[in-house]
Amino acid sequence: MPETEPRNFFGCEIFFIRNRLWAGRGVAILELHNYTEKVVREVLDEVLDKKEGLCKCEKCRLDIMAIALNNLPPQYYVSQKGEVFSKLLASYMDTRIKVITEITKALLQVQKEPHHDF
Repeated sequence: MPETEPRNFFGCEIFFIRNRLWAGRGVAILELHNYTEKVVREVLDEVLDKKEGLCKCEKCRLDIMAIALNNLPPQYYVSQKGEVFSKLLASYMDTRIKVITEITKALLQVQKEPHHDF
């Protein structure tokens, strides 16, 4: 079910479902992405693969991501599916360094006070 009422755009019905702009025939035209979130997911997977003794349950993973993302600036962009953004790729290393720092802080916080009963 559409999150917005369909609107006519150049003869085609469009509406939003889960941050995606859809055309009347069900083809996604545009998508909203948070580049920072993508880098956090990637780096967190790498860190958890390398570290022993850390809880890797979904609750802890999401807590770590939430803490890290709350301390990082969002970098939203709109794209067509499969579109490559060289501007964001240029800032990848800078973003990655900031993400590693915040994930490390978040890991220590969640490890100290996990929100589950194990």
